[in-house]
Amino acid sequence: MVCRAKYGYEYLFVELSKAFNMKVHVSSYMMMHYQTVSELASHMTSDGTSTQLHACGYTTCNVADTGNTIVIKPSTMWFTSNAQPEDILKKIDDSYYRLCFSFHSSYSEIRDFIGYLKPWQVKANVIPMKCSEEDIIERLSDLVRVPVSTNASCSIKTENLYKPLGLLKKKPAKRKQKGEFRAS
Repeated sequence: MVCRAKYGYEYLFVELSKAFNMKVHVSSYMMMHYQTVSELASHMTSDGTSTQLHACGYTTCNVADTGNTIVIKPSTMWFTSNAQPEDILKKIDDSYYRLCFSFHSSYSEIRDFIGYLKPWQVKANVIPMKCSEEDIIERLSDLVRVPVSTNASCSIKTENLYKPLGLLKKKPAKRKQKGEFRAS
């Protein structure tokens, strides 16, 4: 697998390990970190000869390329303009695939998470297009704790401490027609 980020693919690795009933080869450096979390370590290995699933970056892999290698690249943005909504795995050529995978949580997952934590307040990291920070806070306001007391001595003043990182921008995507193929 071609993974651009160092972390964030762990869920995918675990699910692939379960689906294929084999561990995922990662670099020795990454294995050192994964060993501290038993739920991850049981699905990872630093021995490239013991598995066909590789997310090692091919830099420390001790398995020679046999020519039968299939490359899977987890992507999000590629799918917005190169695939149909029902596509999850897209074959690019005989040995190269794109897998629809996102690091970002959906709105319903964010709501579930905030509802579980029940924080005193919620602030947005990024503001979606055509929204304001107030819109986002209002959408999530039913999930925050309601202060029991209005006593000023026990309130936390954070109004001026936090500012969003910026606006979420998206280029207009040119959707392809069904059946049309565009390689990147």
